[in-house]
Amino acid sequence: DLLRKNCNSFSDCSLYFLLDDRLDPKYRGLEQIGHAADKRAGLVQRLTGGDYLPNPEADPFSVEDIVGFIDKHKASQFR
Repeated sequence: DLLRKNCNSFSDCSLYFLLDDRLDPKYRGLEQIGHAADKRAGLVQRLTGGDYLPNPEADPFSVEDIVGFIDKHKASQFR
């Protein structure tokens, strides 16, 4: 899903897994604004003439859940 789960989501998870660092939030600002504008006012839908369709498969995905999973996995390796 271009607005909600995209290469920035992947990069954030990858950075955390490999380097224990997170993607700077400034790189996620535009997508967060776009998602909020579309969710509240259908702005992206209007601008794309209805061509943008949110992917329902992206709904359950959470970067924070993945980061938590990585934390637990790394912690269990050091027991």
